[in-house]
Parts: sequence; C-alpha cells; structure tokens
Amino acid sequence: LVVKHYLACCSRDAIGKETQLTVKMASEDFTAKGLMIVERNWLEIYAPWERWSTGQGELPPLQVGSRVTPSSLLMKQGTTSPPQLISEVELITLMDRNG
Repeated sequence: LVVKHYLACCSRDAIGKETQLTVKMASEDFTAKGLMIVERNWLEIYAPWERWSTGQGELPPLQVGSRVTPSSLLMKQGTTSPPQLISEVELITLMDRNG
C-alpha cells in the first residue's frame, strides 16, 4: 500500500469531463450529471480503493439545443422528509457563525 501511494503521488493527475444535461418536458426541467474520465493516470494505481464518479454514470454526447427522445420514462412516488432536529447548542453555534 505504501508503494502504491508513492507511485500514485508521482503519477499525473486524472483528467475528466463533467457534463450536465437539462431536459425540458412540458413545463418541467429535469437535470442529470455525468462524468467521463478522459485519462485515468493515478486512478489506475489506486483502482480497487479509489473511484472518481458523480454517482449518475456517463451521459451520451449531445449538442446544445438538440432534441432527445427518451427510451423510457419512469415516475417514482415518494415524499419529502424534514431535516433532522438540531440541539440548542448547534442552533446557537450556527447563529453565531452566520450572524
């Protein structure tokens, strides 16, 4: 592990391109983000331990303003949930920090 860390430190930076796709359907906007890794470089050395990802996968190449026909549409039903409660100490700390 020490050798892998040393080799990764000596390697070139990984290069990636992040894409954001916004699709307008009727009056709704839907956004997806994707990451395409151009050069893995040091990621090759840390392969099993380190991943570089946005969590949404790779988006297909598109031109700005082009029309897209979705292959499927899936509507998930769900509800929002309130944020976790904070203690009085946390509230005072946040108030002090933010004025």
